[in-house]
Amino acid sequence: MRTIDAEVVRSEQLIIALQGLLVDLRASMDRVIEERCAKIADVLQNAVVKFALAECAGLGRAILEGRRGRIWRCETSRLRQSLEECFVATYRAAAEEISRLQAQVFPQLQQLLSRHDPRWRGAEDTGGATYAAELPSLGALSQIVALDLEEPWLRRWWAGDSSRQDQIAKLDKLIKQEFQPIVNSLVNTAHASLKSWQASALQKSTQIYVGLVEFLQEQNNARRARTRALMSPGGRGASGEMRSKRAARIAELRREIPVVEALLMKLKAIDQVWNEVDGA
Repeated sequence: MRTIDAEVVRSEQLIIALQGLLVDLRASMDRVIEERCAKIADVLQNAVVKFALAECAGLGRAILEGRRGRIWRCETSRLRQSLEECFVATYRAAAEEISRLQAQVFPQLQQLLSRHDPRWRGAEDTGGATYAAELPSLGALSQIVALDLEEPWLRRWWAGDSSRQDQIAKLDKLIKQEFQPIVNSLVNTAHASLKSWQASALQKSTQIYVGLVEFLQEQNNARRARTRALMSPGGRGASGEMRSKRAARIAELRREIPVVEALLMKLKAIDQVWNEVDGA
C-alpha cells in the first residue's frame, strides 16, 4: 500500500507539472513572437534608411553636377522589393523558432498519450511532422506613397530655392515618412499571423495535456480503488493471481511515469536555453 500511495503522490505531481507546462509554453511563444516582431521592425526600418541614404547621395551628386532638373524621381520598386525580401527572411526565422518548439514537444506528448488512450492512436501521424507557417499577406507593399505620384505634385513639393543640404534633408524625411506606415503595417501583419499560429498550436497542445492529465487521474483513481480493496476484509485474502496482476500493473505504471518526467525535464532544458539566449 505504501508503494501505491507513493505512486499516487508522484502522479499528482506530474499532473501539476503538466498543467503548469502549458502556461510556460504560452509564455515562451509570446516571448519569441514579441522579440521576433521587434527584429522584423528593425530590419525593415534599416532597409528604408539604406534606401534613403542611397537616394540622398544620388540627389547630392546631381545637384553638384548641375543635373537635378525640375524634379527628382525616386524609383520605389527597389525599396519595395528589399522590404519584401527582408520581411520574408525575418518572418520565416520567427516561424522556424516556434516550429522547433512544436517539433520537440507535441509529437512526443501525442505518442505518449496514444499508448494509453485508443482515441489518440494515429494522432501523431495526423499531427504532421512539419510545422511550416504560411507567409501572411504582403498587401501593404502595394500602398501608394507620395513619391509615386505624378510630376505636378513633385514639382510643387520641389519648388523653392532651398540649399543642397536642405533639399537632401527634405528627401530623406519624405522617404522615411512615407514608408513608415508600410513598415508598421507589415510588422502588425506578422504579429497577427504568428499569434494566430500560436493560438492554433496551443489549442492542440491543450487537448494533448488534458488527455494526459485525464490518464494520470484515471490511474490515481485505480490505485485508490486497489488501496481500498486491500484494506477491506476480503482484500487482505487476495489470491496469488490478483497479487500477480496488481504487481504487474504497478510495474507498468512505474515504467510510464519516468517517461513523462523525462519529457518534462527536456522541456525545462529547452526553456533554459531560451532564457540564456535572452540574457546574452
